[in-house]
Amino acid sequence: IKFFDFTVLNVDFSVGLNERIMKLLNNLDIVPVICYEIIFLNDLLIKANRFSPIIINLTNDAWFGKISGPYQHFYLSRIRSTEFNKYLIRVSNNGVSAIIDNYGKILKFIPLNVKKQKNINISIPNQLNNLTNYHKLIYYFFIIYFIFAVLINKKNEGNN
Repeated sequence: IKFFDFTVLNVDFSVGLNERIMKLLNNLDIVPVICYEIIFLNDLLIKANRFSPIIINLTNDAWFGKISGPYQHFYLSRIRSTEFNKYLIRVSNNGVSAIIDNYGKILKFIPLNVKKQKNINISIPNQLNNLTNYHKLIYYFFIIYFIFAVLINKKNEGNN
C-alpha cells in the first residue's frame, strides 16, 4: 500500500532470534517479553526457556488511556505467570506495574498513571516445574468428552 510509505518510511524488519532467553551473571535465566507478546502463549515459551523462573514484561500502555485496556493487559499477564509457573516482573511506563509470584499473587503493585519505584527481594527457586506440557492433555480431554456427549445424545434420541 503505497500511500502508507510516508508513515513507515523505507524501514524493513527482519526475523529475530528464536532463542528467547537472557542469562544473568548469577546464572539466573529470564524470559524477556515486549508489550502484548505475553498474551500469545504458543510463541512465548520454547524449549530453550521453558525452565527459566522469571518473565520480565516491558510494556507501553499509554495508548490505552484511562479505559480498561491497561487492567486487562495486566490481568492477562498475571494469568501467564501462573499458567507458566514463573515469577513475573511487569514494568509499564504508565500502566499497571507489578511483581507477581508463580502462583499469581501480587507481591508489589504500582497503579495506573502513578510514577513510583518499588524494591523487593524475592527468593526464586533454581527451577520451577513447568506444566505447559499438560495443556494438550486438557484439549484431548475436552475432545473425548465432547465425542462421548454426542454419542450419549444420539443414543438418547434413538430411544425416543
